[in-house]
Amino acid sequence: MIVVDANIISYLWIPGHESFKSRELLVKDPDWWVPALYKSEMQSVLLLHVRKQIIEYEVAVQLMTKIENQFKFHVREIPSNIVLKLGSQTKCSAYDCEYAGLSLMLGCPLITYDKKLLNTFPQFASTAVAFLEDQN
Repeated sequence: MIVVDANIISYLWIPGHESFKSRELLVKDPDWWVPALYKSEMQSVLLLHVRKQIIEYEVAVQLMTKIENQFKFHVREIPSNIVLKLGSQTKCSAYDCEYAGLSLMLGCPLITYDKKLLNTFPQFASTAVAFLEDQN
């Protein structure tokens, strides 16, 4: 079981320089969890790709449907007191603290490429590359 952030999800569904690692991560540990805010973050990512004419609107809608299906039973609400506590103890945004809070709640690693999360929570935050190396 792992918590993944929007970057990891994006690379899984939208071809990019880390797509291979996201696919490898899914094979190694398919039990991915996300905080509820993942949906808005993924909509923002897809909208940006549509606006930059990287993907068409119809493709974005199809991808979002697939992403929502992937996490249909793997979304958790993070209590506000956890988000606010983590945020007040760090310089991370509330959004980042939702991912960190979920990782703490579930007692599992947070996989991200976000440098602030990696630096703030080195005890449980890891890149996909480092996580996969540790699993081998």
